[in-house]
Amino acid sequence: MAVAVAEAPVGRWESLDPRLRHRISITGVALSMVVGWELYKLVWTALGWTNPVRPDNVTMPHTWDMIFELFRPLQRRGGSLLIVD
Repeated sequence: MAVAVAEAPVGRWESLDPRLRHRISITGVALSMVVGWELYKLVWTALGWTNPVRPDNVTMPHTWDMIFELFRPLQRRGGSLLIVD
């Protein structure tokens, strides 16, 4: 007696290349971290809360400021942190 086994339907996510799925996942995690950081800063500043972290530009700079600093020279006439000459 043969037993019929039904195969599970393959969805769109499973049909993508594993490397592409990995890149999409990493991008999603990074984007959600940036959005969470900026939302925390926005809400805590708007409500005037200071605990657990005071959300000013020294303790919690904006994400674009942090990324910009990675490409600025470490010293005058010096190289940047990310770009090696």
